[in-house]
Amino acid sequence: MQLNPFVYTEDLKVRTSACDFMDTMKPSSILEAFQEVAGQQCMLAGVGSKNMLRQNRAWVLVQVEAQVQTLPTSGQLLEVSTFPGKVRHSLFPRYSIIRDKASGEALIYGSSIWVVMDMTTRQAIHAEDIANLMEKPEDVEVPQIPMKSPSSVRLLDGETEIHEFQALVSDLDVNRHVNNVKYMDWCLNALGEERVKTMQVKQFAVEYTKEIRPASYVTTELCVQDSDFSFFGREGDERHFMVSGRLEPRNTNE
Repeated sequence: MQLNPFVYTEDLKVRTSACDFMDTMKPSSILEAFQEVAGQQCMLAGVGSKNMLRQNRAWVLVQVEAQVQTLPTSGQLLEVSTFPGKVRHSLFPRYSIIRDKASGEALIYGSSIWVVMDMTTRQAIHAEDIANLMEKPEDVEVPQIPMKSPSSVRLLDGETEIHEFQALVSDLDVNRHVNNVKYMDWCLNALGEERVKTMQVKQFAVEYTKEIRPASYVTTELCVQDSDFSFFGREGDERHFMVSGRLEPRNTNE
């Protein structure tokens, strides 16, 4: 059995709730679009989140990168496409493209790496049945993506702004840990109103090193140097996630 279709596409209308106060799609909403369409493709193939949980397994995101060409705005109709890459050593690569529905213009590219987690041990496991499912048929052509794997996060060396966040019930997903998209909301909050008003996130990469469980208190540190930024969350000295990215000035004439 193989994925059918191997490249899966859904339409998405950008809602106001998916945008920041400057009416551009939030980084967390970009990740959510990637995740929802990937989840739908997996569900149609029988390896969606509900079936996985029945087998005491779950999909867990390890690393992701988004490269923005143009940020969508509220009301815009998009096409979100996704397809898997070649499985290596129990790592499941996946690629995504967000296009403008009317013009077909590529607006955002995404690359991510996933693992299958045993829900009892909370450890990554080898899942040969799913790896076989993700094999690309020889006669299928996939869209061109300008990155092979997510970029490694680069933490900046400099003065940091420290914030505190608590993992609330609304942050949790079906795996009973903070959903990966929430970390980019925390990052946007740390960047603050004045930066978000004049700058937009052009590129970002996230690495997830340890899950954040319910009611945890997390200390975050933000460092901004010119157009570059880095952000990470920790409990004590143990880091749970790391983010780095690039900002660019907003086009105030739009």
